[in-house]
Amino acid sequence: MRKLFTLAILLFALRSAAQYEFTKTAFTIGGGTDTMGGYTISYTLGKELADTTTTTGGYEFTPGYHAPLDTLFIWNGITSSDWFMPTNWTPNGIPNGINTDVIIPNGTPNSAVCSTPITINDVLLENGSLLTLNADVNVTGVWSSRGTGTGTVKGTGTVVLSGPFGNKVYGASRFYKLTVNTGTDSVRFQPAADVAVVKQMNLQSGAVRTNSGTLTLLSSDTLTAYLNDFSAGYTGSLVGSLTAQRYATGSGNIQHFVSSPISNALVQDIYPGATGANNVYVTPLPNCSEHGSSGNYGQVFEWDDSGPLTYGCFMGNWKVRSSGTLQNGEGYSIYMNAGDVYDVKGIPNTGVVSVSNLTNTNWSSVSLEGDMYESGWNLVGNPYPSALDLNTAASDVHMLTEGFDAQIQIYHPSGAYSGTFDPELMGTAGTQAQLAPFQGFYVFNPDLNTTKSFAFSQAERSADDNPVFYKTNAPNLLQLVAEGSQGRDRTRIRFMPNATEAFDKLADATKFKSQQGAPTLYSQIPNDARWVGINSFQSIEETPLVDVCLLPERNGAFTLTAENLNSFDPTVSILLEDKKWHQFYDLRVNPVYAFAADTTDLPNRFTVHFSPAVQLAITDATCTANGLLQVLQNGFAQWNYSLADAQNTLVASGVLDSAHAVNLSLPGGVYTLTLEFNGYVVAKNVMINGSSASSAVISNSSSVVTTDENILFSCATPNISGIVWNFGNGDVLNGVISPTYSYSTPGVYTVTLTVTNEDGCSATSSTAITVTPGVVNSVSSTNTLGPVLIWSSGTTVNIHFSQVKSAVQQVSIYNALGQLVSEEYNSKSFYSKSLVALAKQFVTIVLTDDNTRTTQKLLLGD
Repeated sequence: MRKLFTLAILLFALRSAAQYEFTKTAFTIGGGTDTMGGYTISYTLGKELADTTTTTGGYEFTPGYHAPLDTLFIWNGITSSDWFMPTNWTPNGIPNGINTDVIIPNGTPNSAVCSTPITINDVLLENGSLLTLNADVNVTGVWSSRGTGTGTVKGTGTVVLSGPFGNKVYGASRFYKLTVNTGTDSVRFQPAADVAVVKQMNLQSGAVRTNSGTLTLLSSDTLTAYLNDFSAGYTGSLVGSLTAQRYATGSGNIQHFVSSPISNALVQDIYPGATGANNVYVTPLPNCSEHGSSGNYGQVFEWDDSGPLTYGCFMGNWKVRSSGTLQNGEGYSIYMNAGDVYDVKGIPNTGVVSVSNLTNTNWSSVSLEGDMYESGWNLVGNPYPSALDLNTAASDVHMLTEGFDAQIQIYHPSGAYSGTFDPELMGTAGTQAQLAPFQGFYVFNPDLNTTKSFAFSQAERSADDNPVFYKTNAPNLLQLVAEGSQGRDRTRIRFMPNATEAFDKLADATKFKSQQGAPTLYSQIPNDARWVGINSFQSIEETPLVDVCLLPERNGAFTLTAENLNSFDPTVSILLEDKKWHQFYDLRVNPVYAFAADTTDLPNRFTVHFSPAVQLAITDATCTANGLLQVLQNGFAQWNYSLADAQNTLVASGVLDSAHAVNLSLPGGVYTLTLEFNGYVVAKNVMINGSSASSAVISNSSSVVTTDENILFSCATPNISGIVWNFGNGDVLNGVISPTYSYSTPGVYTVTLTVTNEDGCSATSSTAITVTPGVVNSVSSTNTLGPVLIWSSGTTVNIHFSQVKSAVQQVSIYNALGQLVSEEYNSKSFYSKSLVALAKQFVTIVLTDDNTRTTQKLLLGD
C-alpha cells in the first residue's frame, strides 16, 4: 500500500511529486508531523527548533541540521545481515550520509551488521533490537532507543557521536564502544536516557552532559569498561556523574581488595548496608586466629599500619568501615558475593590523586600460626575508571621521589578466608603489570618511623581495551604456578640488567604466605632467609640455578606449571629438579610437572636449572672468502644439530655442547639451523651477509670458425651489474650480455669475460676460438684421428685437432727434398709450428698415432 503526502507549497515547487510517494514504512519528510508504520515523528525544516517536544510516539526526528530533506530507511533484514544490501532496507537502498536516518526494529529475520565505516544522521533502535558494528559509525543527529527496553550495539566498531551542533540521546542503549567527538558542542542525555558501555567510553572532544540521564561503565567476568578522557589529544569532558561497576570473581562470599574510581564515594555507596562499629579495629578471637573475629566485624575494612599490637595479631590492623567517605586512592577490603556486580555513582577521579598518611611504625609480629608480618605495608588502589599502568616513567617517581619500594602486593582470594598474595613491580624496571579499575594493592614504605604520600598521576592511566585485575608479560621471566585442591600460587624468576643476587629494591619483591590452606610457592636468594615472589638476577651465566620452595599446607596431588617460557630465547634450556625424588624434568618438553606432596616435606624441594642460550657468531663473506658461522653452547644442554641451505640441502650436522663448538665456512646466504635436545626442537634462521663471490660463465655458438664467420657469445651469470668482453685481438666490448662477433684474420684467440656482481665482486672466465682461412687444406679420414684441419699462415703450419677422437699424435714435417725438419708429439687440440727457413716452399705434414698415418702437402707463404 502506498500513500502520497501533501507537502508544503515551497517544497512542491522545488521537487517533483514523484519524489514523495512512500510505502507504509518509509518516507522522506521536510517539516511537520506525520504518522507512518506505527511511528509518530516530529520533524523540522532547515534547523532544529530549541527544545522540540517529544511526540507521543516517543521519538524526536531532527533532520533539519543538514538538509531540508532526510531519507528514512527501516531495516527489514529480509535478504541477509549485510547493511550494504539494498533489499535489506525499506525503501530499497543503502543508508549512508548525513541526510539519512535509520530505524532498527526488533524481530527481523536477520539483525543488521555493518563492517564498513558510514555516517548517519538520526538512529532509532527499537526495544530488543541488535546492531552489530565492525566499523566506526558516525552519528550526526539523534540517537534513540524506543520503548522501555534496550537496543544493543555489538562488534569491534565504535559509535561516534559527532554532530556539528551536538547530539541528543534518548532511551536505553547498550554500546560496545562509544566515542564523543562534537568539537565545542555537547552530547545531551535527555530525561530517562540510560546509556551503558561494555568496553570503552572515549571523550575525544566536546562534553557529555549526563545530568538528565545515566551513564554506566559495565563490568563482567571478562570485561570492565573504562573511561578514556586522558589519551593524547583528547579534550572531552564529563559534565555530570557516571556509574562504575565491578564484577566480583571467585565463588561464595569472599574478600577482595578494592578502591573507588569515584571521587569522595561513601561507604554505603560501594557497599549498601555495611555493618559494624565504624572506624573501630577488628577484635580477633582469643587465640589470635587470623580467620575470624569475636567482636567488631563487618563487610568493609580499612588497613591501618599503625594499628594496635595488643593482640599480637595481623588482624589487629584492620578497621571496620560502615559509614563515612572513602579516601580517594586508598584501598579497602570488601566481602563480595561472587558473581554480583557492585557499583558506585558520582564524579570520576581525574588528575593527580594523592593518598596520604602511609606509614612505617616499626613493628613486627608472628602469628600463632607462625606467619611473619611487619610494618610498612599500606593498602592503596587504582583511583581511576580506567586501567592503571604502574610500569611507566611516571611510576618511577613512587620509588625515586616518594621513597617506596618498587614492589606491590595484589591479593587473589580463593575462599572466604583463603587466598594468595601476588607481587608485582612498579616503574620502568617492572614486569609490565596493569591493574583494572577498582583494584586495590599494598605498597611498601621501607623507612622506619616515617609517613609518606603516594600520588597517582594521569600519566599512569592506560587505554587498555581489555583491562584485567593484573597481567604480567616481561622478557626472560619464568613464572611457576603451584596448584592443588585448595588453591594455587605462583612465584617468578627473571633475568635483567643491573640486578644482583642480593635483594634489589627496584627489581625484587617479597612473598607473603598464602592464607588458610592455599599453597605458598616462593624462591630464595642465596644466603638470604627471606621469601621472594619476584626474584631477579643479572644473567643465566652468573646464576644458572635457583632454589624454589613449596609449602603445600595440605597433603595431596599438585602440579607445578612453567609459564612464560616464550619470554626466553628458545635455546635456553630449563630443567626442574625434584630433590625429594632425585629426578630432573625438562620444562621445555612438558611445562606441567605432576607430583604428590605432604606437609612433612622439606620446603626447599625444587631447584630450577637454566642453561644459557646458544650463541651465534657470524663473520661476513667477502669476494674472495666464505663467511664463518660459529655456534657455542655453554651450560648443560647437549644439542644434536643440523644446518641446511636455502634449498634445504644438508650442509653440516653433529653435536653441540660446552665441549663441542661448531665452526663452519659458508658462502653468503640464508641457512636453517635445527637443534634438538630431549625431544625439544628449535629452528633458527641464520644469515651470512657480506659480499657474495661472483662467477663468469661463457657460452659460445662455435669454437672453430672461418674468417668473417659470426660467433654468438653469451654470459650465463645471473645478477650481474657489470660485464666486459675481451676478444683477444684488442677489441673490448662493455655492457652486452650476448654479443655477436667475427674475426677477419685466421688464428687462435683467447676470449675473456669479466663480470661484476651487485656486491662489487669480479670474476673472469676464458675460452679459445680457432679461426681458419676461408679455404683450408683439410684431411678427412675414417681412421681414429677423425677430421683434422691443416692450413698455413705465412711460414707457420697450423693444425686443429678439436674433432679427433685421440688428441695424442706425432707431428712430422718434411721439406721438399723429403728431409725431416721437425718431429714433435702433440696432445693439445691446436698445434702451431713456425718454419721461417722454408718460406715459399712445399712441406709435407705426416700425422701418426698408434694405428693410423695421415699425410698432407702444404705450401708455405713468405
